[in-house]
Amino acid sequence: MRKLLLAIILSPLLIMACSKEKEEVDTYENVKNQRLLKMAEHEKAKAQASKKKPVAIVNGTKIFEDDLENGNIDLTVKNEVLYQVAVEQGIDKIVEPDVTKYQRNLVLKLIKDQLRKGIAPKVTDEEIAEYYKNHKHEYTLVEVEELTSGNKELAEEVRKEALKGTDFKSIVQLHTTEEGSKVGFQQTSNVVVGVFSEALDLGQVSQVIESKGQFVVQKVINKSEPGFDDLKDTIAIYLTKEKADKEYASIIEGLKKDRNVEILVKAESEKAPAE
Repeated sequence: MRKLLLAIILSPLLIMACSKEKEEVDTYENVKNQRLLKMAEHEKAKAQASKKKPVAIVNGTKIFEDDLENGNIDLTVKNEVLYQVAVEQGIDKIVEPDVTKYQRNLVLKLIKDQLRKGIAPKVTDEEIAEYYKNHKHEYTLVEVEELTSGNKELAEEVRKEALKGTDFKSIVQLHTTEEGSKVGFQQTSNVVVGVFSEALDLGQVSQVIESKGQFVVQKVINKSEPGFDDLKDTIAIYLTKEKADKEYASIIEGLKKDRNVEILVKAESEKAPAE
C-alpha cells in the first residue's frame, strides 16, 4: 500500500521532469536552427556582396563576376582589351548597321511570337472530313517507272515501244550495247503524285517530257489513296496552321489601320509589266 501511495505521489514529479527535459531539448534545437539559419544568410550575403565587387578593371571598365565568359577571367579580360582597341579604331561603327538590323529583327521575332501565342484556332472533325473529301487526290501515293534519255528522238522511240506494252526494263536492254545503255531506268515507290504522273491512270504511259536537260517517259504501275484515318492528324495540323496564319494576318491588318499607314508607291504586284 505504501509503495502504491509513493508511486502516486512521484508520478506527477516524474512527468514534470520529463516535460522539462523535452522543453530544454526543444529550446536547444531551436537555438541551433536559428544559428544555422543566420550562418546561411551570412554566407549568402557575402556571396552577393562579392558579385557586386569587380573582379577586374580594364582601362576604367569594371568587370564583375557575372560578366565572366565561361567563368574565365583571363578570357574575359582579353576580349575586353580587344573590344576597347576595336572601338578606338572605329571598327564598332563598321558593324553598327548590322547590329541595328540584328536588333530590329530580334525585336520583330519576339513581337511576332508574342502575337502568335495568343492564337489558338480550333479545327472540327467536320472540317477535316471536308478537306479530305476535296483534297485526298493530292495525297495519292504512286509507284512510277521512268525512262530517261538525252536524245529526244530516242525518247520518242522508247515511248512507242512502251505503248506496245514492252516492259520498261526490256526497253533498256534493247538499247544497251557494250558501251552501256543510252536509256536510263528508275523505279520510285510511295511518292506523292508529281507533275508528270498526277494526270496518269494506272498503267498509262506519259508523253515525252523534257526535265532538267533530259527527256522522260513515265508509266504509273501502282496507285493508292491513303485512308481518312491515315491523313486525319496531318490534315488537322495543316488546317490549324492555315487558320492561325489567317488570324495572324487579320491582327496585322488591324495594327496597320491603327498606325495610319500610307503607301506612297505602288506595290510590286500592282506595277505594270515592262514592255
